[in-house]
Amino acid sequence: MTKNKINRSQDHKDFDIEMGKWLRKTRLSETYINPLTNRKMITTQSKLAKKLGVSFQQVQKYEKGLNVIGLYKFREMCVFFNKRPQNVLESIDVEIWKKEIKNVQKN
Repeated sequence: MTKNKINRSQDHKDFDIEMGKWLRKTRLSETYINPLTNRKMITTQSKLAKKLGVSFQQVQKYEKGLNVIGLYKFREMCVFFNKRPQNVLESIDVEIWKKEIKNVQKN
């Protein structure tokens, strides 16, 4: 039995990679203080996975840009990290444009 794989364009792949970079950067930058130990804590892949209802391996794939983040999961991530989806998408677009400009300048 073969899986139905969608042939994604390079633009789509680039978007997924940038989305994954945003997720990892956001997850690692959102810290909180553990009241018992008074130490800084980060959101682990396991904690985020539990909140999203997926496995931590799925979060790893999201962060690497190997799997597409669905709209509903994206919304859940934005709520979890208290980010506006519009701002996230705009920042991802900026990163993609920067890459495109670098590629044009190389050629």
